[in-house]
Amino acid sequence: MNQWNVNRPTGGLFGKTPTRKLHGAESSWQDDPRRRRLFLTRWALGIGIAVNAVFAPLDSFMTAHVDQGVAEAICAVAFSIMAVYLRRSGRVEEMLLGAVAMAGAEMLYMLWSGWPDDEVVLWLPVFPAIAFPFLGQRKGVVAGGLFYAGAIGLMLWKPIHMTGEATSNLAGACATAALLIYSSEKTRAHIDQQLQKYADTDYLTGLHNRRSFEQQFGREVARALRHVEPLSLLLLDIDHFKVINDTHGHPAGDEAIRHIADTLRLTVRAEDLLGRIGGEEFAVLLPGTSLAEATVVAEKLRGAVAQSACSCGAERLPMTISIGVAAMTAKIQTVDALMREADRQLYLSKRRGRNCVSATDC
Repeated sequence: MNQWNVNRPTGGLFGKTPTRKLHGAESSWQDDPRRRRLFLTRWALGIGIAVNAVFAPLDSFMTAHVDQGVAEAICAVAFSIMAVYLRRSGRVEEMLLGAVAMAGAEMLYMLWSGWPDDEVVLWLPVFPAIAFPFLGQRKGVVAGGLFYAGAIGLMLWKPIHMTGEATSNLAGACATAALLIYSSEKTRAHIDQQLQKYADTDYLTGLHNRRSFEQQFGREVARALRHVEPLSLLLLDIDHFKVINDTHGHPAGDEAIRHIADTLRLTVRAEDLLGRIGGEEFAVLLPGTSLAEATVVAEKLRGAVAQSACSCGAERLPMTISIGVAAMTAKIQTVDALMREADRQLYLSKRRGRNCVSATDC
């Protein structure tokens, strides 16, 4: 395996979007939900800075709204401070919430300060378009409710010059915008969830695919090191899989792969991580499990497969697997090292005649 590397953001006010290398290939920010949020937050703050920095001098010197220009200048500075804090702390959700709150406060100030009525009508329906995409459905509903409650309160306390029909149209526009954007965001979130599931799942077995397994593998290694907990890895391979394909056909090979996946699910714990990382190769990550305990699990898996048979139409195909076992030690503390050691042990199992378990010699 090639080096797994997460580069810290460097350079610039907003930093560089980090890239992660998986087996020598860089994954883009679109592959990681958290990095997508980081990217979104940086752009949200950048837009807040740009818009307010442009309109602050325009309102101050060209439209004589000096108070509005001052407010926009303050907002530009606030967004800049948030961007710097995000760059240093990486606190994505807090900064997104702060950006939306700042935008809402700025709009309410426009309403309170007595901007022309037509501009008020333009700004109030805009808030849902900011809240829902940045905060999501639940927080967006809360933020929208607070914003419109504040807007109604201000309009009752300091009425604006609008006819009854205009007020009704404004309320309808705000409600329509909120409902449409909420519905759109809900649909988008569902589609994203389904796409993420398809991207992370092996189509044949329903297990994690290699990409998804490696991403979670890295997180588990970091967690084990942080909490000083044991972590073990099993790599297993179907014995004589080519013979199954050549003798019984590829549909039988697919059934054999699904049979191994089902056996894994029935044998390991719910918290263990299962993945199909190659054609007939599988991986099992065992958090909180020592090498000796992992070897017991491996023997249990090997026995379960050897004692069962794969049903392929009217035929029942006997199957065996070979397993390599490795665990984190003082010398093995990275994803690469753990994978290499487990792969070495799997190779030893193959050399020993297959249908056996090999583990790192403690």
